Amino acid sequence: MRRAAAWLVAVAVVVLGQSLFSFARDAYYDRALAMVNGHIITLSETREAAWGMSGAVEPDSLQLAGALDALIDQRLLIQAAESQGISPPPESIDRAVHSMMTDLRGNFKDEAAFDAFLRRNGMTVESLRSLIRERENRQKIIREALSRRIRITDDDVKQLEQRLRSEGRETEYFLIDHILFRYKARRTPETDAATYQRAADAAARLQQGEDFERLARELSEDVSTARQGGALGWVAAGHLQPELRQAAVAMTPGATSQPVKSGTGCHILRLRGKRDPRSMLYEQRTAEERKRWVADLRQKADIRYFPLNSPADSPSSGSLNRK
Repeated sequence: MRRAAAWLVAVAVVVLGQSLFSFARDAYYDRALAMVNGHIITLSETREAAWGMSGAVEPDSLQLAGALDALIDQRLLIQAAESQGISPPPESIDRAVHSMMTDLRGNFKDEAAFDAFLRRNGMTVESLRSLIRERENRQKIIREALSRRIRITDDDVKQLEQRLRSEGRETEYFLIDHILFRYKARRTPETDAATYQRAADAAARLQQGEDFERLARELSEDVSTARQGGALGWVAAGHLQPELRQAAVAMTPGATSQPVKSGTGCHILRLRGKRDPRSMLYEQRTAEERKRWVADLRQKADIRYFPLNSPADSPSSGSLNRK
């Protein structure tokens, strides 16, 4: 349950902030802190963002300023993306929402416990789903807009791979979880088949919608990771057993494998992330392009700031126009 609590704190920061910070709207006059091309950013939004960035329930002025800048950057990128007609496919949003809702539910013993947690924070399943949908939509719009501005060639990838190898560095990493069913100490074809069948039964339960982390805690015979829901963390490809590496290479992030045999036993893998030379380049160039694009958008935008000690009832009230 401690892992569930930690997970929910993280979710509360990025998803449940609007309910957990509802006191900011009720107890205080929720004022505008900035206006970005006519779009208002409020104090409560900024407090929520500051909490998400720093973990501070009562953020100081520097934390608020950093959060406000981040929200302005996000709004500028969304406005630019929407002006280009970028809109993520509804089905991709649906999949992301379903995945996160499933992960959240998996941290509670049953649906009633999940509902009780939401009620304590002034939410329902539908309001949570709506918040997740809004968040996913914003993130996907920005990712798609940035991806259209980035070009990576095969030669770029080859050059980075060669450089990494010449420096003796790994070229591929996997963020991976597993559920392990160990072979018996005295192995026979019959005991190996029984081990495989146990893994296959677990894989079938996952396909029917059971939570991976809960199943790992219940079934995995890798004691060191079972308590963490099977989490192995980021693992270099060269540090994986050959059979596991081959399976991970063939998987896409978010996928769960059928049983994979290794010298240790039978594994069910869940791939949560993958880093190879192409993705490393993409991450680097995305960060660089985002920084350049935001700087350009800020130069052209109408951004107005409202001091905290001003009522800020209108754009002209105590506004500071910064271009």
